[in-house]
Amino acid sequence: TDEKILKCPEISASSGKSKAGRAVVFALAYSISKTAAAVFLTLSVASILVGVCVKAIALKWKPELQAKYSFKTLLYARTQQNFSGKLPARPFTPNCVNSQKDSLWGAIYNVKPIAVSEKITQPLIELKKILATCVPDMPSNALTLVEEQGSYLHYKGVVTGKPSESEFDIDVFYNKNKKQFDIRSASRSGFVDSETLDFKEPGSNKKRVEAIRQEWMKRAIEVEGTTVQEKAQRRTQAAHQGAVRSQAETGLRMLFSEDESQA
Repeated sequence: TDEKILKCPEISASSGKSKAGRAVVFALAYSISKTAAAVFLTLSVASILVGVCVKAIALKWKPELQAKYSFKTLLYARTQQNFSGKLPARPFTPNCVNSQKDSLWGAIYNVKPIAVSEKITQPLIELKKILATCVPDMPSNALTLVEEQGSYLHYKGVVTGKPSESEFDIDVFYNKNKKQFDIRSASRSGFVDSETLDFKEPGSNKKRVEAIRQEWMKRAIEVEGTTVQEKAQRRTQAAHQGAVRSQAETGLRMLFSEDESQA
């Protein structure tokens, strides 16, 4: 076959042209890709430098921007969907409880919403008072209100009593129609929030939610007791006012009867 190609000049010429054409195409493609890579690398480096310069200028101008727009802050920021009532999704790991969705790890990682009595007229204000004073495993000043939008509260907590500092989030949405708090507590790190992996004991997040529930129930009883006392006081005042009014009417009738007898 090679002898036939050599003996046929037309085939030999066309074969050489096709090889040369492929070589030109490959060389052109390599040159374009090399140029594109160089341009991309240059633009990437330039954008990084511009970003660093802009950040340095911005932080020097307004240092508070660091806390407001840091990557960590934006990573855990809540969205309009959350503000409308949907709590953030639970992670796959068993270090979260969410009253809106049951856990794949069993009932030990499930929590129920917190019921709100109709007698409590400002439930969010009352709940913020509780969260400012009652969160287990941590001092009261370690819980920070990060976001508040309408009926939605987002807190960040820091636990310092362990070998290493750990952070968690508490999300609460007040459902006015159902008269309840939907609540979520989730650790930001780690796989599990308990000391064992047998999934028979509740972790720190469930304990945290149940502690908040207990304090809320105590507050509800106090409010209801105050309401009962106020009603009793109003009844007593009404009875006293009624007695005073009756005595006044009796005195007026006696006075009118004396005047008529003298006339």
